[in-house]
Amino acid sequence: MIFKRLKRVFSLITAVALISTVASSCKKSDDDFPDLSYPEDTSVVSETVSGTEETTEPLTELTIAVPYSSDTVDLLVRLYYAKETGLIDENYTGDPSDIDFLRTIDIPWIITSRLTTAEGAGLPSILEWEEAGELPDLMLVEDLESVKDTGLICPYDEYLATDSNINGNAIYPDALMECMFSDGTYGLPHYLSVMLLIGNSEYIPESGRIPFRTDTQTFLDYLRDIKSEDLSDDMTVFAGAYELLPYLSSAFNNDVRTPYMFEGETSDPSALNDALDYIDTIYDEDLSAFSDLSGADPRISRSACMWMSSSGAIDRWLSYYPEGLYFAMLPSDNAESSGIPYASIYSMCMSEECGNKELAASLAEFMCFDTDALKLIYSQDPQRGYLPCVTSSSVWDLVCDDDVFGTEAMLFEQIMSSSVYCPGPVSDRASGINNYNRDYFIARSSGDDTDYDLETCLS
Repeated sequence: MIFKRLKRVFSLITAVALISTVASSCKKSDDDFPDLSYPEDTSVVSETVSGTEETTEPLTELTIAVPYSSDTVDLLVRLYYAKETGLIDENYTGDPSDIDFLRTIDIPWIITSRLTTAEGAGLPSILEWEEAGELPDLMLVEDLESVKDTGLICPYDEYLATDSNINGNAIYPDALMECMFSDGTYGLPHYLSVMLLIGNSEYIPESGRIPFRTDTQTFLDYLRDIKSEDLSDDMTVFAGAYELLPYLSSAFNNDVRTPYMFEGETSDPSALNDALDYIDTIYDEDLSAFSDLSGADPRISRSACMWMSSSGAIDRWLSYYPEGLYFAMLPSDNAESSGIPYASIYSMCMSEECGNKELAASLAEFMCFDTDALKLIYSQDPQRGYLPCVTSSSVWDLVCDDDVFGTEAMLFEQIMSSSVYCPGPVSDRASGINNYNRDYFIARSSGDDTDYDLETCLS
């Protein structure tokens, strides 16, 4: 099975370099609050058309649904065309004069851009588009598996050229393999988010802020320090501790890289039970709650001191907590370890109905992996908290220049190759696992000693 997957990687992105890589790595009044719920839907803000009119041949039309402005999409397509036709060379840097030149280029296609949220297109939107006959040719999605199950997207394998100029050695191979299924590669990794601890800067204890890299014991002691600060009854030390469980697999497996939610074998058979006991301790010591005093999510009611979140949600939380936030990695077994990121992939997918799959596939590959394309995106339309799926330092430099999450991004850059990839936080699979864990710990808090059933949780 692994051999077949590696062969597929080979066929996608010029492969000898990638094969060797894979082998070697085998707030306000309540009425003023913004909507902070994870969006399951996307809203179409605009559709803008780019193209040339001076042709007698029928024009290829493509619709691209991404979280970028129409101007950015237009520049990306012009850059792609310029590179394909040799209108620019290795001297291209992306500086203002280069951008001005791109705007002068006529392209032989009609490109319609459709704006989505940073998470990409949700399954409800995709189904609505399909019903209306408006399914985009390319679209960014978070829940790749659910979208694949609809039959509305197709694999890339037979449409990507084997003579691509993309440097396969610069792509995180495991990120690409996350988009592969037994019957094909249904997405290309565009960017990723990481799970992290987020703290409300108003409630840093006198002992000082928790280090960015920490261990499970230090984290537990830190929560105790927050609680000891004479918090008012309406404050929750850590909101939703049950959500931590799927991401503690490595921490309770001696910092061995371990899949999301303890899937597969671990080097420590007691790892899951130890993690369950750890979350139990957090609830037993009243360091977490399932809701605030009014029954609402403490994060939404601004009554949480800490919580866990995807890095992609940073801007939303900042709008809720104007006094500021701070960030830390999920705890490890040993604070001296480099840490293991738990990351989610956002994939560029191609519609089964696309009329020119070769062009769409080539453009998707370009938007996901070409260094100049990614630099254009991160300079023109950066998405805070979303990290590249490529190792290019020039791309990462733009991400790390962010004034809110730049330092943390720089630290994640050093360890991204060891990431464990997991379902997106609003995917069907992650939601099902969170619901099981929530119900389990609610029952435990009520005195129910029902055994934890990992198979049921994962089903």
